[in-house]
Amino acid sequence: MLPRVCIFAKPPIAGQVKTRLAAALGSEAAAELACAFLDDTLAAVRALGWARVTVASTAPREGVETLLQGQGDLGARIERVLRAALADAPFAIAIGADAPALPRRLLEAARDALQRADAVLGPADDGGFYLLGVRRCPEGLLADLPWSRSDTFVRTLARLRERGLRTELIDPWFDVDRVEDLEQLRALIEGGAIDAPRTASVLEKFRRISVIIPVLDEERRIGALLAELRGRGFTEVIVVDGGSRDRTVEIARAACWGGPRVATAPRGRASQMNAGARLATGDVLLFLHADASLPAGAAGYVEGPGALRPARGVRACRGLPRPAAHGGPGALAAPAPAGADRHRARERARVGAALPCASDPRHAARQRIPAAVPSRRPASLARAPLPRRSMISLVRPMTQ
Repeated sequence: MLPRVCIFAKPPIAGQVKTRLAAALGSEAAAELACAFLDDTLAAVRALGWARVTVASTAPREGVETLLQGQGDLGARIERVLRAALADAPFAIAIGADAPALPRRLLEAARDALQRADAVLGPADDGGFYLLGVRRCPEGLLADLPWSRSDTFVRTLARLRERGLRTELIDPWFDVDRVEDLEQLRALIEGGAIDAPRTASVLEKFRRISVIIPVLDEERRIGALLAELRGRGFTEVIVVDGGSRDRTVEIARAACWGGPRVATAPRGRASQMNAGARLATGDVLLFLHADASLPAGAAGYVEGPGALRPARGVRACRGLPRPAAHGGPGALAAPAPAGADRHRARERARVGAALPCASDPRHAARQRIPAAVPSRRPASLARAPLPRRSMISLVRPMTQ
């Protein structure tokens, strides 16, 4: 009899899966990712050659053996599936599709551990576990355990040992639950650490957005803005300080993620923006004022012309506002280039949106975001080489 590897996954229906990712990417995109995660995980398990592949879901899945999870909390559902799998297998391993294309070495380490022990557990970076394998599953083994908490792994390990199961551990891994996890997943795929072609093809649709915020004495606003941007679908946020005399830098360092990325530059919006652009790793650079506030789903508006879907009440705009020569309100970081490049920029700028945006009451409430345009630096900054990327600038409207 072959061991079973049971892949826990909900049917990839928009609005019902990957809800934390859906909050930033949209329910359709999150469902597409969930489907890709499952496809890649199925392929990885099938490639093992020593395991019987099973999906543990809430509904049968065509083309693969399915065990229904049934009712109850996560512990009750895992128990139910493992006991059913052990009815005709020497041992059973439960994994989630939240860890797409789990590396072969981890699955084989779990198999080897179960030759010596009664159970094996793989700790996840968030305090849970990504893999649980058992040779036997006593009734109530996982009852009343805390789920989706930082102590889930520790409590589960203690329970297994309390019930007399000799338990071994394998190397840690991670689940993809948050937008930040997608960057780690993308890096592993690009580096060849995991083979997930379906997931890679879906990730290619999402452009990496770096948010750059030039600041000066913004301690009253910067903390709230950074908290608001977290989990919104942005790759990173870079705060560039121009010599604040208050607690702006201290607050930003405590609140930023993806580094943290807090930099300093000579005072002046242009020099601060350029400094942030040099640090950015994204395909699209979004420059944001500290006194602006983006609506939910803003990442979808700024990913580029192909992905831009104006919402109800949002007007499409053509062309780009003329940059102000002095670099003040209304200035763009990327003026339209000349010649043939000007024509291409005009074509790419045909789709744009005016995002509804809550901002400081001293300024107008509506902020205009042009579509992504080829990265070009202002002539006044010719000495500062910038990476060639798409750039978007969220600016206050010029006074009419």
